[in-house]
Amino acid sequence: MKFSVLLSNEEILAELGHRLAVARIRSRITQKELAAKAGISASTYRRLENGAGLGSVEAFVAVLRALRIVDRLEIVLPPDRPSPREIFEQESRRKPLPRRVRKAREPKADANATWGDGVPAGRPAKRKGGAE
Repeated sequence: MKFSVLLSNEEILAELGHRLAVARIRSRITQKELAAKAGISASTYRRLENGAGLGSVEAFVAVLRALRIVDRLEIVLPPDRPSPREIFEQESRRKPLPRRVRKAREPKADANATWGDGVPAGRPAKRKGGAE
């Protein structure tokens, strides 16, 4: 069953219990052994597995730890990520943003300047022996 807002609390607890039972069976461990590893009573574990809802969050986490699947809580409650605005504000406090620098303009050719061969700087030199 897929978790959904349409499910009642009882249905969600029953599904969690079912998934705990599947994980326990895959680990080839009895309810009593898992309860002992988790440091809770066997009856508390049975209530969790049956979806009775009488277990605590601490007991649930202890069972996840005993099954070595605590890391899956990252999927259930991923850490908050900062918004792009928060990232920008943090970065702007650290160091100033680089300023935009315009490229230096090339100086305009002087109308009287020459290339050294007598040809004005703004015009291409004529080729010898042919069309332009």
